Amino acid sequence: MVVVATPHSLHASQSIGALESGIHVLCEKPLSDNVEDARSIAVAARRAETTFAVGFQLHFHPALCRVKALIASGELGTIHHVHCLVGTYVTLENSQSRYQSRIEGALFMDYAHQPDLFYWLLGEKPMGVYVAAGQGGGLPLQANPNFAAITCDYKNAVISTIHLNYLQVPDRHEYEIIGDRGWIALDMFKGEMRRGFQSDSSVSCEQFSTDRDSLYNHEHQAFLDAVASRRKAESTAEDALVSMEVIAATLRSLHSRRRETL
Repeated sequence: MVVVATPHSLHASQSIGALESGIHVLCEKPLSDNVEDARSIAVAARRAETTFAVGFQLHFHPALCRVKALIASGELGTIHHVHCLVGTYVTLENSQSRYQSRIEGALFMDYAHQPDLFYWLLGEKPMGVYVAAGQGGGLPLQANPNFAAITCDYKNAVISTIHLNYLQVPDRHEYEIIGDRGWIALDMFKGEMRRGFQSDSSVSCEQFSTDRDSLYNHEHQAFLDAVASRRKAESTAEDALVSMEVIAATLRSLHSRRRETL
């Protein structure tokens, strides 16, 4: 087996080469740096007799697993809006190669987690994407764009919005889920989830604790388990392809300044 944790542009050639050689592959997100190569990986993964998984470690976060379970239980009613905010200048500080300053839309690829999570939570692929984005702030480290608001619409009466920025210090990572019977507000750094109930206007609070390493440990164990049992990986190439299609539509919208279909 092999873990592919190289620059995005190398994921396709390395993953496909490994799969064709009969090797199990855990590929870091995003699936590739473009949707065409991502589709080629998905085709190779379908043909392969080995396991292919994508590294979306947030699937193993206990708070997000709790959110998924609450949505599936129907306690929130019909979901009409999901929202995420990620503000993290520290990502640029931690980037040794500074590739974000050279690759347009690196912000969207770095946070492929968010469109993937919304697909994981809702089980529905967006129909269209619109982004408003820009570059500013005058900070020493830059990306183009370094702030963006992405809106996705769906066949059903639901929208998702993703706010991303490389500006905020200290960083933030938050979610909001709104249904017609209740809502969730989740602060990932505080480890706090607030739930509102439409029936009696009450609010409850749950606390979660985890660390970054444990998420990767769970992700890697899930991959090993999938290899050992020949079962479906937690995040397949087909699943990850949805986030790549959203990113591709987002990049098109960045230039057209219009809604782009998937």
